[in-house]
Parts: sequence; C-alpha cells; structure tokens
Amino acid sequence: MTPDKKTIGLRLKKARQLLGLSMDQLVTRTGNQVTKGAISKYEMGEYLPREDKMRLLIDALGISEDYYYKTINYEAHVTSMRSKTLLTEREKQMLLELMLLTLERHLELEDTILHVKRPAVEKLHFEVLREPEDAEIAAEYWRLEWKVGDYVVGGLYALLELHGIVVQEIDSVIDFDGFTAIINEKIPVFVINSNRNVERRRFTALYELAHLILSFDEDASDGLHEKLCNRFAGAALIPGSVMKRLLGAKRDNLFQEELIILRNTWGVSIQSLAHRAFELGIINQSVYGRIRESLAGNPLEIGLGDYQGDEHSRLFEGLTLRAVSQRLITQSKASELLQMPGSELKDSLLQIW
Repeated sequence: MTPDKKTIGLRLKKARQLLGLSMDQLVTRTGNQVTKGAISKYEMGEYLPREDKMRLLIDALGISEDYYYKTINYEAHVTSMRSKTLLTEREKQMLLELMLLTLERHLELEDTILHVKRPAVEKLHFEVLREPEDAEIAAEYWRLEWKVGDYVVGGLYALLELHGIVVQEIDSVIDFDGFTAIINEKIPVFVINSNRNVERRRFTALYELAHLILSFDEDASDGLHEKLCNRFAGAALIPGSVMKRLLGAKRDNLFQEELIILRNTWGVSIQSLAHRAFELGIINQSVYGRIRESLAGNPLEIGLGDYQGDEHSRLFEGLTLRAVSQRLITQSKASELLQMPGSELKDSLLQIW
C-alpha cells in the first residue's frame, strides 16, 4: 500500500467522526502519545503519521488498517431524517460515517467488480402535494406506477432496491428511525435503524420514499411536510379503499383482534392502523383516543400480533455470492466484503447447483 497523506488524513477524520470523538478524546485514547496538534495536521493532509503514531491511532480508533489506505470514491450528504429527537450535527455525522463504512464495500462490488447498471430513481409524475388528501391519492398512484396494486407490500426492501434505491440497516445507540443519503449526487440510500420493529422499519422506508419521489409546495411548513410524508407512508402500506373494505366505512368501535389481524397481514403497526382508521373517518376522535391510551404503556405492541414478513436487505450478500460464482472475486475477497469469517462463508458456498 502506497501511503497518501490526503487519503490517510481524511480517513482518520472520518473514523474519528464515526466514533463521535473530539480530537481531545482521541488524544486520550492514544494515552496522550499523539498530540491534538499532530492529529489536526494529519487530518488536514499536511503530514503523514510515522508508523508508530499511525499504529497508535489505528488501535485507538478500532477500525482495520486497510480502511485508512483505500481511496475515497464516495461522498454522501443527508437529505431527510426521521427521528423523534433532534440530533446534533456530530450524531448525524456519526450515522453518515457508519453507513459509509459498510456501503463502500457494497458500491465497490457493484461498480468495479460486477459493473451493475443501477436504474435511475425518478420523481413520481404527480402534482405538487399541498394537503393530506393529496398524499393519499399520490400513494394510490405510486401503487399503480410500481405495479403493486391493492396487495400487501411484502419484501418492501427488495421492491425499493429493484427501483434503484439502496437500503441499509445500521445498529446504533443514536435514537433515530431512518434517513436518506445521496451518494455522489446520484445514488439514493435509505438508512434504517435495525433496532426498530419490522412495522416501524417498513413505515420509515416509505416515509423516506415520500421525501425522495414526491414534490411538495415550496411554502409548506416542516410540520406539514412531515404530515404529508406520514400520510403517504400509511396509505402506501394499506390503501384507504382496502381499510374501508375490511373495516367498513363507519364504525362506533373496533375489536382489538381486528387490528391484530390487519397488523399480521399487512405489516402495519396497530398504532398506525388506528391512525389510518381515524384519518379516513372510519372511527371518531373518541375511539382513536381510547386505542392510543391503551397502547401508551406498550409502545412496542408486545402480545398484540406479530408480522412475519422478512424485511432485511440481502442484496449485497447475494451479489457477493454471484461474484464468487462467476470467479470475479476469491472466497477470501468475499469474506472481506461481507465481514464474515471464512469458515462461516464456506457454509454458504457448500451447496452449488
């Protein structure tokens, strides 16, 4: 590996940001054997760390050595974020770098090994959204455009990936639901918190889709913007016509079991189903309030059904196995890409037809 001070400097900075460390905290992690001034100069690409200093930094940051010597081919910026708490800029940068840590391997495989042609993601050819009813109609139009019909959207991640959107789940202590990042100004990536339950992850993915493919009134407030995206996500998961067909146009009450059946079938949380019933006028404010009150102490809806659909992206794993099969990469390279021990990978490669 030929050391390049600009690359190494930027990698050191990205690794520090990934861990959410200040320069002072990194100094402490090195046992005060690397100064703050030296770290600053390294990150700015002014100096190349000596071998002993580089080893101290690598050990302090805990990321494999090869990471620091790879050319940086991908830049990213966040375009939308779904989170109940307001994240700091440092937390946003941590999430972005955590995403890139895995995503670089994915894109390397697609772009330089398999030369995958990724379809361009286009805006939905629909009018500008100004009110919630517009979002409801836009979701119906999306189902037609993407040939989903009135059916359950099973394998949502796979559907998004077929339309050119990269879906990545990450495990983080930061409290967020998901966000959209654009790579090199052209590749959309939906990053979803893997610690959320499956219904919430599905809703978040469609919330981010709304941000990506819909057009909004420029004068719309942030609150209205979020409301429209939430309405689209709910309607995309289960159309209003289906809700009324299954529950009826008007109800004075709902049985708990009715919503459990819908949750198990359609992959929508009971909280979201109740909200859908309320916004569609199926139930009134009083009934909706009773349902919300009953769920207040059980936000994960434990014991109230369980959607069994699989929502995990397996695209990267599948493409890696394809590359091994076509002898484009070695098993060792596949193990590196998947961050999987060679013995575990061999189990995936044992059965060949």
